[in-house]
Amino acid sequence: IDGGVRLELAGLDDLCDVGGLAEGLFGAGVNLVHVVDGRAGLSRVAAVRDGAVVGVLFVAREPVEASRDWLAGRFAEPVLPASEAVALLAGRPAGARADPGRRVCTCYGIGVNQIRAAVLDGCSTVEAVGDRLKAGTNCGSCRPEIVRIVADTLAEIPPAEAAE
Repeated sequence: IDGGVRLELAGLDDLCDVGGLAEGLFGAGVNLVHVVDGRAGLSRVAAVRDGAVVGVLFVAREPVEASRDWLAGRFAEPVLPASEAVALLAGRPAGARADPGRRVCTCYGIGVNQIRAAVLDGCSTVEAVGDRLKAGTNCGSCRPEIVRIVADTLAEIPPAEAAE
């Protein structure tokens, strides 16, 4: 990713020492901010060095729910202040900011959730999505995926709503 490295690992063994794993990944001397839910088998750690977040680690029994593109984008910043450590552990944007979802259009940074929202708001073709969001209007490599998202989203709308 811009500004760092993203790793996703899977395994069958329980991880007991998440703090030790975080120190191994981010280096000795980091300050760790932990959020732990033992019942759910979830541990999230932010590593802070010299007033900046240098990494996050999410460990869980089940696939981790997080806005990966949003998290990765945060590390493209030159310095990610330590004050954002806890917010990063949520794994998604805070407050009223909508999660754009997995990036579909790299040229304009448009995510699947943004495309789905446009379809639900009346954009029923890839061209209409392009007019609204610009997605698919530059290099065009994402157009086949946009077509699929449009079709899948339209198929989820109950027939009575689609006719209105």
